[in-house]
Amino acid sequence: MRFVIYAGPAPSYDAVITFSAPLLRQVARAVTLVSGGGAVNEPLLRTAQAELELPSTIPTILRIHDGDAVAALTWEAGLREADLIIIGRLQPSLQRIIMGRRSKRLAQRLDVAVIRVQGRIAPIRRILLASGGDAGTLAHARYLVRLAKPLGASVTLLHTLSEQPIIFESSIPHEDAFLNGPSPEAAVLRESAALLREAGVATQVVVKIGSVVDCVVDAAREHDLLMIGAHRVASRLDRILLEDLAGDLLDLSPIPVLVGKRGEG
Repeated sequence: MRFVIYAGPAPSYDAVITFSAPLLRQVARAVTLVSGGGAVNEPLLRTAQAELELPSTIPTILRIHDGDAVAALTWEAGLREADLIIIGRLQPSLQRIIMGRRSKRLAQRLDVAVIRVQGRIAPIRRILLASGGDAGTLAHARYLVRLAKPLGASVTLLHTLSEQPIIFESSIPHEDAFLNGPSPEAAVLRESAALLREAGVATQVVVKIGSVVDCVVDAAREHDLLMIGAHRVASRLDRILLEDLAGDLLDLSPIPVLVGKRGEG
């Protein structure tokens, strides 16, 4: 996979390097280290290159942009050369409160998959894929094969059923009954799990009933990386709802978050 790492001045610089180093050594076939702010930050990129300790077999490019971090990463994404961009917090805490979280907006809006480094950092052994039960889940499963297989990581497919229907039904749907049922969501889960298993990735499917955010955040505590979607959808209302959900998960996740895009895989 081809990686872009934002290694310019940022509060999360150390966390990004710590998270990225083992991942790049196992998965990367090319790496671009990026900074905004002009040539004054070139020494920081060289420091990052040394700290990552990548083997000579992984070609590494250092690229300086004159604009800020947002402009630099938007330009890199526009090249469509990267398979994955890794960023961390781009602003000190007070600026995030006043101006909003630039890293969160970038993770949701860039057309390339983005990992935002946050929370507990550990070697990636267990990946949680939050499924919406749509075609995006299948695309994300296909994408995760490229990440999980070289890492030797397992994948948990988590699908959350809304609590609302329970009010009108006599019993709570059983996990097995749902997974073996005729719903389009169940079919997507079965197909996604089969795709991962056929690729040699250990996979389990979990169905929960409750709030999507609560269930995903709770499950994330037992994993090392959370993958969610940020899809392009036709309906403006659906787009707002999906962006709100992804934004809540980015805010609350206790582990790094991979924001996937529908067309990947």
